[in-house]
Amino acid sequence: MSRHPVIVIEDDPFPRLLQVLLDPSASAERCEAFAHFMAHDVPDFAGWCRSVREQAPSLYPARVRLISTQEQLRAELPAADVLIVESLEVGRAELALAPRLRLVQQFGHQQSHVDSMACAARNIPVRNLRRRTNLSVAEHTMALMLALAKRMPLITGLVTRKRLAAAGRPFRSFDRSQTANANFGRIEGLGMLRGAELGLLGFGEIGCEVAAMAQAFGMRVSYHRRHRLTVQDEQAR
Repeated sequence: MSRHPVIVIEDDPFPRLLQVLLDPSASAERCEAFAHFMAHDVPDFAGWCRSVREQAPSLYPARVRLISTQEQLRAELPAADVLIVESLEVGRAELALAPRLRLVQQFGHQQSHVDSMACAARNIPVRNLRRRTNLSVAEHTMALMLALAKRMPLITGLVTRKRLAAAGRPFRSFDRSQTANANFGRIEGLGMLRGAELGLLGFGEIGCEVAAMAQAFGMRVSYHRRHRLTVQDEQAR
């Protein structure tokens, strides 16, 4: 590509990192903010950025344009080589404005607002990326449900007779010649996720991730949203 590629991105706190990585005109304030945000995982943020750029020589340097509305999207499309969207519509009308477009990237896995057939007719690949944040939130949701079912806030640390007694739960042995030694601390109300029913209010990307994890635990999942998914989409999730 003889000119600098133009990457149009629907504005979101996480994809803004691409502006820091690929656009030399990114503000010092934004670069410093991301260096601080990632310091616990990437102590040498500047070195990491250089490494990423070396792996993508055709994309650096680039001009990164952040947009928030459908009108801004249409205004930027004539120069766009790459488009990254989360919820904005990408249909035939938008593609007609984008003669240079080579890739549509969906930030997230739900891409009903991207006309895949229209993109295919133009030989423009459509890719999606499951949001790590959504996965993390879903995992945290499962962790909280497990903590409640196993009463972890109550029993954390109660692993010896002395600690049980100090918590007002004096240890009493079971007759192990007759019974198992399960729940030796005699913690009442312990539950299981398997067989339980989970109700989800809303069924966006995070809800879909939670549903998949809950089903892996053997839970029954019900959801509420304005419009029911198709049978195929329900089965896929």
